[in-house]
Amino acid sequence: MRQLGTNSDTVLDINDTFSRVSKTLKIISFFETTNTRYKKVSHMHCSKLISKLGWIPTAIMIVPKESATLGFPDEARYPLNGDHLSIVKFDSKTDQNYQKIATELYKLVQDMSVKPLEESKP
Repeated sequence: MRQLGTNSDTVLDINDTFSRVSKTLKIISFFETTNTRYKKVSHMHCSKLISKLGWIPTAIMIVPKESATLGFPDEARYPLNGDHLSIVKFDSKTDQNYQKIATELYKLVQDMSVKPLEESKP
């Protein structure tokens, strides 16, 4: 998991490679806005947190905006209201976050179906 940590060489290399091949892609990123609460923390994890932070948090941001977004100039970035758990599961199709993601996916599909027609024009 360290290889996927913030500013790891692996992540930086992947981002650099992707930035070169992504010029023709529409990039859309979504990110959580609320800390995720948790109840159980292992004893070993507690001691690591105490030594690192000096205290034990009861809620943390699992994937902060900086890690959820790529920082490309044309990237669309959308906050989703909720914590990490609530933004990946939706109660219904009327859920505000579901609607936001569905709308963006719909736009992508529409763009893909229109572009081949435009490109084939003389």
